[in-house]
Amino acid sequence: MPLNRLSDRSFLVEREGVRFGMRDIKGRRIVLCVLSRDALTNVFGVTDKGKWEGVFEANREIVEAAASEKYDAAAGHSVVCVTTGDFELGKLVLSTVGALNQCEGRAGASEAE
Repeated sequence: MPLNRLSDRSFLVEREGVRFGMRDIKGRRIVLCVLSRDALTNVFGVTDKGKWEGVFEANREIVEAAASEKYDAAAGHSVVCVTTGDFELGKLVLSTVGALNQCEGRAGASEAE
């Protein structure tokens, strides 16, 4: 069952990464998600913890899509940790690609204004 964003403000930068909340599509279950430090370093190229918030916000759609895919694959665990391996090319599935396309669509709409 896909996950939706809990709130635009529901994230927290911690020593081990960025913690954020999501909700299952029916709204019955809140899921704790973590974008791991290794993903922030290896995928997004940022080791400075002071920049993690900005990196997370800039890439939130794809991170959330990866968390949703992992949640579905793990039979609905209440904690999802998004790691470097979740961004490997072979694991990018349609919803993650769709999240990227939505980001590009928003950027194109902003440029048109």
